[in-house]
Amino acid sequence: TSVGVTASPAAGHAFVRWEGALSGTVAPATLVVDGHKTVTAVFTRVWPLTTSVTPGNGGTVARDPNLAEYPDGTEVSLTASAANGFAFTGWSGALSGSVNPATLVMDAAKTVTAQFTPLYTLAVETSPGGSGSVALDPAAGPYLSGTTVRLEASAGAGYRFLRWEGDLAGSDPVKTLVMDNNKSVRAVFQRVHVLTVASSPAAGGEVTAAPQAAGGVYDAGTTVTLTASPGLWHRFVRWEGGATGTSETAQVVMDADKTVTAVFEELPRETVAGRVTDWRTGLPLGGVAVRAAESARGQREAATAVTTGDGRYTLEVPGLIGLRVGFSKAGYEP
Repeated sequence: TSVGVTASPAAGHAFVRWEGALSGTVAPATLVVDGHKTVTAVFTRVWPLTTSVTPGNGGTVARDPNLAEYPDGTEVSLTASAANGFAFTGWSGALSGSVNPATLVMDAAKTVTAQFTPLYTLAVETSPGGSGSVALDPAAGPYLSGTTVRLEASAGAGYRFLRWEGDLAGSDPVKTLVMDNNKSVRAVFQRVHVLTVASSPAAGGEVTAAPQAAGGVYDAGTTVTLTASPGLWHRFVRWEGGATGTSETAQVVMDADKTVTAVFEELPRETVAGRVTDWRTGLPLGGVAVRAAESARGQREAATAVTTGDGRYTLEVPGLIGLRVGFSKAGYEP
């Protein structure tokens, strides 16, 4: 006699195989009863696996094997694949960490979520082109949402950093930027030129510039006023190099690196002699301090002497300039 045998799993279980007088995994099965027989239906616990992604458009999760329910103890391989503009950043739920693919053992009903994060690009340019560079840290995008990027602008030769434009502002060459969207930044540099001034001879005088600039570095197009101030025993003669003329002031437009020299010449020396007497008695006065000063240069002292006992003095003074001579004696009131 043939008998049909059917295995009906309870909720949360699945038929696995027959044992005893039947074998295999087909259910229902047919059993020929030609004697005393025993048949066992083997069932196993099965577990559902729910997978999801966040955000919903961030990517997908593939499972291997791909089943609606898994027999107890089954190992399932889960692979997260990011959509364009996103990056996989980790698992949550029954899995943790960021290993991808990841393996999950099905010993209970489980839920797994693949976490994705938007990626943003950072476009950087310099203006004018070739005027400098911008270093990024981290160095390369695209960047995960929320990443803080450090930017440092470095001027090339003949330029200085001026300001940021676009998604950054300010004049500090070092800035940070939080990547919460696609962003664009421009580093603007200013052309500069160097002004070098000198005196010839070096002891002949000095040259001052207005406005003053550290290291003589000026923005292109700046007008600089130079003033030559002769030293003692010297007079200004002319400008050479990036300036011309014989006036003690000259203007230079910084449209290139320039060198300007103020040329001075030493004045001839002259001897001035005299005698100091008391205006009331006509008698000579000794020990009188005699001081000669340049009348055109703020009374700058040129020479000094002290009268002898007979009231006489001799001064060696620079020629070709106006002088004032003054006299003083302690305790004496003229």
